[in-house]
This record gives sequence, structure tokens and C-alpha cells, in this order.
Amino acid sequence: MVCAGAVGAEGLLLLGWMQSRIKRLQAEILAEGEADPEEDTAVNAGARRAAPMSLGQVRALEFEAPPATFSLRREKGILVGNVKGDDDGYCANRVRLPPDTPGRLLALELNLLSGHDDLYAQAAQAAAKLLASVRT
Repeated sequence: MVCAGAVGAEGLLLLGWMQSRIKRLQAEILAEGEADPEEDTAVNAGARRAAPMSLGQVRALEFEAPPATFSLRREKGILVGNVKGDDDGYCANRVRLPPDTPGRLLALELNLLSGHDDLYAQAAQAAAKLLASVRT
């Protein structure tokens, strides 16, 4: 997994969730590049666009499960998903990202939950372990 500019909570929680669900997962998280520059909102006031990528947000995720490789990459306001297999199979999908930040979307989801969320707790615990292993 690659985060923009620095390893952040978004990447750690996503990777922590994956590790809590897939016990033999070999995970690596690193920072690459920079966050998106701030846009002039006066120029695009009428157009609702995806929020710029902030420091520490997930820029790319690659998951290998031989014979297939799944990858997600954020390119400006577009999420590009690719699946490649060893039988010359290839599938690509592009989706426009919602205008809300991932943190706000997660907060909305958590507000819908009532009581204790075991999956979130396990993901947070795995993320804390990942954070301890991140090299700076």
C-alpha cells in the first residue's frame, strides 16, 4: 500500500482491516510522492469534485492472490481498479470519486453503527501493530 507523502490513519486502518480478515497476509505500507496541492475553490465553485488527496491518504493499493493481481490507484478525482490474471485476462474500471473526503465517509458509516463494532476494533488493533513497524 502506498500513502501520499506520509503513512496515515486511512492506510493503516485499511491495511489493518485486511490483516484482521486475511491471517496469512504479508503487508507493506510506505509513503511516496506528496499530497495534492490545494486547488483554487473560486475557479471551480460550481463543480463538485473529489476532495484533494491529503497527506497520508491512500494513493495506491495492490493485492496479489496468485494467479491474479488486484490494484486500486487514485488519479486525481478518479479511482482506477485493475485486475490481471495469468490467462491473459485483464479488467480495468474507472470510477469518479465522491466529493467527500474518505475520513468524512468513514465517520458517516460509524454513525450508522450502534454498539460495539468487532471488525473495526480488530482493524484498529492490527493498524496499531502496523504503525509500530513503519520505518520513518
